[in-house]
Amino acid sequence: KQSKALEVVADVTKPEDLRRLVDTTIKHFGKLDVLVNNAGAGIAANISDKNFYDNYLKVMQINLNSVVYLTHICVEHLEKTKGNVINISSIAAMRAMSGFSPYSVAKCAMDMFTKCMAAELGPKRIRVNVIK
Repeated sequence: KQSKALEVVADVTKPEDLRRLVDTTIKHFGKLDVLVNNAGAGIAANISDKNFYDNYLKVMQINLNSVVYLTHICVEHLEKTKGNVINISSIAAMRAMSGFSPYSVAKCAMDMFTKCMAAELGPKRIRVNVIK
């Protein structure tokens, strides 16, 4: 049995796009076995930069908030299949780099979110792991 690949264009900063992504996937495949959170963006930003906070918010939205929201809306489907969540992190979560604090903070927070979800979802037989 062959399954055709599914392509869905989505902006991970828009919750409605993420919902459509999940709904389209379920409609196409009938289930969800694995969620891979791989979207990421690193914007160079020093704390003294005029636009630092705007860049910080963008990086957090892409690298952390999308992971949290997608995981949240996929749990009901992953419970049915005893599925997996794989979050893609970075060495930046473990090593401080000048000019990239928003990215490092987002990836570090995602790593802890992964640990929390592993503890919370493990009893439901959903594996949650991070790759750095």
